[in-house]
Amino acid sequence: MKKIRQLYKEWQSLQPLNEVLERNINQQFMIDFNYNSNHLEGNTLTYGQTKLLLLFGDTIGNANLKVLMNTVFLLITAKVLAKSLHRTLLITSILAFPSATFLS
Repeated sequence: MKKIRQLYKEWQSLQPLNEVLERNINQQFMIDFNYNSNHLEGNTLTYGQTKLLLLFGDTIGNANLKVLMNTVFLLITAKVLAKSLHRTLLITSILAFPSATFLS
């Protein structure tokens, strides 16, 4: 429990992230998550093609439509799950640490 409190204080000291840094972290996570998840399922897009598709809606080379749509659908799913997870983690944190100030 002591380690959790220490990590929580460290995390709090980094808050709030500036808008640009937060956007860059979220963007990098989405690209990495999408590429790795699709790669495990046999998707043939390269990391560069995945990044190009997710950021600009375009790709190079000869990727088939099914591969492209799977990549886009996974991104949408990840965004929905991230919002849901954020709410769940916030509620869980408030219940686990009622004396902490999460909403300040």
